[in-house]
Amino acid sequence: MIDLENALKFPTTDKEWKRKILIGGVLNIAPIIINFFPIGYAYRIFQKALKRQKIALVEWDNWADLFIQGLIVFLIGLLYNIASLILFAIHPILGILAFIAAALLFPMALAQYAMSGNFSQAFQLRDIWGRIRKAGSDYFVAWLVMAGIFLILWMIIAAIPILGWVISAILGFYTCLVFAVLFGEICSRQQPPPEDSRKGSTKRSRSTPRRRSES
Repeated sequence: MIDLENALKFPTTDKEWKRKILIGGVLNIAPIIINFFPIGYAYRIFQKALKRQKIALVEWDNWADLFIQGLIVFLIGLLYNIASLILFAIHPILGILAFIAAALLFPMALAQYAMSGNFSQAFQLRDIWGRIRKAGSDYFVAWLVMAGIFLILWMIIAAIPILGWVISAILGFYTCLVFAVLFGEICSRQQPPPEDSRKGSTKRSRSTPRRRSES
């Protein structure tokens, strides 16, 4: 079962959460190349949740890595939406349906890339869809919740010119952090246990003496 309340509150659990989120929000307002930094930051949180590590708002450092990871996440999303852009040119309804399908696959595709470090793994559609089906209703409920939140943000932008964009940039970054925690935890259930856990279980199995069968 998804812990939506915990995910929504997560960004505020850090003592310096206002400063860290403000930095992300300001960078989110900037042109698309600068956007790679907040995307990369949210991806770090996603990785920690996916690997079942202790999650917390990380410090804004290692900017080169933030940029590169943000760029990679952006490219994965872009490639998933190329088909929807082409289909939209043919017929808007086809494009919209393709966009929804791409958005549905994206979180698990990102998990595939994060766990393997292999860019091509983000496009193994059969494997990705199989993992989504195993994740069950939690995945779909989380996706609907996040889609609703992002839709509200776009409505704010449309309703309040200029100021709405600034507000949505800050709230959008906050929402990306919620997305990272929520889907990181859900997708982690479809991944192998962490290396430390496997080593621990191996040691326990080796230390357990075997009983000799009595003849």
